[in-house]
Amino acid sequence: MITYLYKILDLMDERKKFLLPIVILFLTNSLLDILSLGLLIPFVTVISDPDFATKSSYIANFQALTGSESHSDLVILFCLILLILFFIKLIFSILVNYTILRFSFQTVAKLKIKLMKGFQGMPYSTYIKRNSSEYIQSLLDFSGIFNGSVLMPLLRLFAEVFVTSGILLFLLFTQGSALLIILALVGTFVLS
Repeated sequence: MITYLYKILDLMDERKKFLLPIVILFLTNSLLDILSLGLLIPFVTVISDPDFATKSSYIANFQALTGSESHSDLVILFCLILLILFFIKLIFSILVNYTILRFSFQTVAKLKIKLMKGFQGMPYSTYIKRNSSEYIQSLLDFSGIFNGSVLMPLLRLFAEVFVTSGILLFLLFTQGSALLIILALVGTFVLS
């Protein structure tokens, strides 16, 4: 597996330098996911239990900080915060997908140029053994397969791994026992 990753990185040449900003985008996206999930539980609790604001020091401090005096003000404020947060998360997810597509298509364009230069640098006697349309077809097929079957799925996999890891770490630190139950249920489901 590691050797395949090194081969993929080797095909990217100078495009490797763009991987760090993409990883930072993935991390930021996972942090937004964690934040949005972390705010859902207090939101549902505030809606279902009007006295929760007085029981929880965090919610009481938040209520005092924002100046919301009634329960309905607190619910409306939580709704606004969640809507804004999910809107930001939506915009950021679109940005992540755009970045993945742009990076992969630009990488494939560079790969096509590299392949074309390789074909142009071939000895003439080797070049004429095949029809020139075969070289063009190879160039299109190999770059398309690399993009559609390797590069884009790998970038999407890494994005999802970051989000899943972030959520699991969040659960581990906040609700360790719930995480163990979830992992046991998922493990049972997968193995059956």
